[in-house]
Amino acid sequence: MNRGYKRFIDIHLASIKAPSFFLPKEIKSNEWEHGIWRGYSPLIDKFAGIEKGQTLLPLHLGWWSYQTWDPPQLEPTFPDDVEYLGCKMIANNAGFSQTGGVDRKTLKDIPLFKKDAVIIRQYEELRKKDYFGEEVKKLLRQPGKEYTLFQEENGDWIFKPIVYDKHKISGLKHPTARWAVNNQFENQPVKLRIEPLMSVKPYDDPSNITLTDYNNTTDFVVESNAAGVSGKLVATEEKTQNGEQSILFSSKSTGESLQEGSFINMEKTFSPLIDLNKNQALGVWVKGDESGQILNISLRSPMHISHGAHGGHFIKIDFIGWKYFELVEIESSKSSDYIWPDDSHFYVYDSYRHTVKFDKIEKLQLWYNNLLSGKEISIVLGPVKALSMVPGYIENPSVTIGEETIVFPVKMKSGMYLEFFSKDNCKLYGSKGELLAEVKPDGAIPKLIKGKNEISLSGKGSKEVNTRVQVTVISEGDPLDIK
Repeated sequence: MNRGYKRFIDIHLASIKAPSFFLPKEIKSNEWEHGIWRGYSPLIDKFAGIEKGQTLLPLHLGWWSYQTWDPPQLEPTFPDDVEYLGCKMIANNAGFSQTGGVDRKTLKDIPLFKKDAVIIRQYEELRKKDYFGEEVKKLLRQPGKEYTLFQEENGDWIFKPIVYDKHKISGLKHPTARWAVNNQFENQPVKLRIEPLMSVKPYDDPSNITLTDYNNTTDFVVESNAAGVSGKLVATEEKTQNGEQSILFSSKSTGESLQEGSFINMEKTFSPLIDLNKNQALGVWVKGDESGQILNISLRSPMHISHGAHGGHFIKIDFIGWKYFELVEIESSKSSDYIWPDDSHFYVYDSYRHTVKFDKIEKLQLWYNNLLSGKEISIVLGPVKALSMVPGYIENPSVTIGEETIVFPVKMKSGMYLEFFSKDNCKLYGSKGELLAEVKPDGAIPKLIKGKNEISLSGKGSKEVNTRVQVTVISEGDPLDIK
């Protein structure tokens, strides 16, 4: 797997447990096989947590390898990803196969993999001993619910619930630098992971490649659409905020298809293929209509070299007026929130396990999904440009919750990550999980109250590009009183 590990584990469990005759007609494929499945959230949530599936054989959670940070398509396999796998192994008495990353040299060169291997070994030992009872296993089987394993002073192993709440910040002065987290547990000191992401060159940089400027709207054709969904691209005289040509993308659903499967794809084909190896991010101006639909701007390589990989970037149109978007990381977990067409090879597995070949881009796709029934929607799009990724940094990042602020006196570059669990356990790591420094934070540790918490991030970043950061807020519940 390359991304979205936790959600993929639930997808895999649901797909090997769900009898095909339970599937609604909207997502049935011509053949039922767990690698060719267009399942989406309700079915995943329904079937992933059941005790037994349609197979009489012991469950197997697939072939796994670990990943280090390699944007925009690969996500690091952090310890909590491996813990999620371990929980599902215990819960379902399921094994898995390791495809690589555990030989002696690799574990020495990549400390993150060594940490992952130690974790999964402990989970597997407890699974083989059948250490936990059915009450615990039932809790661990719940899709989307996370638990962490720890050892008590008397030597007993026990679980406690834990939540990893990820949030992506598009710039230190961007509205996304302020957000809210709902803590379902009791009041507690906050725990954090902070990851500086790759930045991108500005929209008007001469190194950018314009993928479409809409001078010829016939470049785009309706490649696929769900039953009852229609749409079109038409020229408009309206200009973007920087004075460029734009186009109106309108669509309507009669309600014949489920809202989460009301898709349409307007597609442009490049012949010959274009090379975006040095321009793997996208930039676009969008004028929203606040209708709640999903705009998916996707890049595709030919099927025979990318195996159906999706280069999708989702924008929720929950705003009115113009906004500029820098689209970098490929979507993963959100793909299974919606139903996509079978004939576009939009199998949910492919969005997690394959990669677009950026040096051989064949298609630019403009998708809608999640259309309200009976309402015509429309947005205005500026030119879509392929942007160059550049390393960014954040210096002295600080996190504020309520009236309390904690500052981390460190300069972090793209690929590094900082994990804060307490003032005596705050560490800065490199992209391979190598320990770079023990960090001593300044200020009081902010507390997460039960319920809604307003959070903000600040710090010093580059003046030339937007500093993009991912912050994971970690909260824990009380240990389980059953074993």
